[in-house]
Amino acid sequence: IKCYFVDLDNTLIPGVWEEDKEDIKSKYLQNNVGNYRNLASFLKMKASLGSQVIIVSKNDLASIREALNMIWADWNNWLTHIDSGWNAKHLRIEELLNQLNIGANDCIFIDDNPIEIKSVKEAIPPLNVIQWQNSYKDFLHFIQSNHLFEDEVSTYIEERRHQYREKLNSRINDTIQATDINFKYNLFCNEKAHFKRVLELSKKTNQFNLSKNVLIDPDLKNHTIYTWDCYTDFGYLGVIGYAIVDHQNSLLNFVMSCRAIGFKLEYDVFESLYQVHEFKKIPLKKSDRNSVAQDFVKKIKMKYAIN
Repeated sequence: IKCYFVDLDNTLIPGVWEEDKEDIKSKYLQNNVGNYRNLASFLKMKASLGSQVIIVSKNDLASIREALNMIWADWNNWLTHIDSGWNAKHLRIEELLNQLNIGANDCIFIDDNPIEIKSVKEAIPPLNVIQWQNSYKDFLHFIQSNHLFEDEVSTYIEERRHQYREKLNSRINDTIQATDINFKYNLFCNEKAHFKRVLELSKKTNQFNLSKNVLIDPDLKNHTIYTWDCYTDFGYLGVIGYAIVDHQNSLLNFVMSCRAIGFKLEYDVFESLYQVHEFKKIPLKKSDRNSVAQDFVKKIKMKYAIN
């Protein structure tokens, strides 16, 4: 295998980094992450034998580096590349393969998300795809049963890695494109059973959080709170977003978990809310970690002519 493309959240770490950071750190300190550590060690071992290891994650670059510092203190010495961004992973991997001039059949993609797994399998059939389910034993079984496990040492390891790094450092991520999957959602208004989840999302969600305001209990009582869940072909995602609207029909915030981004759910929900309130403005506090929210606002502004 010439290259391993590997996800970060729920694959190399036990959770979503931007939402569960402190819990993940605690588990690592207590060594309660055996399967994740084993996968990380496996990838580092393969890199030492000459394979390329590329992180393909829907997180910002600084966030990925922060997580990698916890997993491997020396990751910068041997990891080939970090591919960050919100574009569909199958599009990003196709571009990476073209830039590296490597055949898909000589590579492996590892991810926990069934949506990503499905889209990559359909778009790049020759690629070896593994759905990580927190079982290193099952992972090794897949590798061995598909004759993908070899420990031969390549030649010119560091020279080749340096060449690949030079090629990929010039990589520019394009406009975000969504994955095409079937989904449906329910939109709720002032559903008190969801308020605990709303407070949690307001504290944890950094990437798709327009105004960045952390909520407290009185905020939930003084405004209209919309929440939504989502069903896909791969299962129920739970309550994964909320919006706050004041008594003047002004949108105060629009927040969604990053685990539900990438298949246009946010646009459908916004359309439903706009039909009721006809918002004149959208709040946006820009940060280095909410590029996906900025892209969303840019498209909404153009479609609805909102400030």
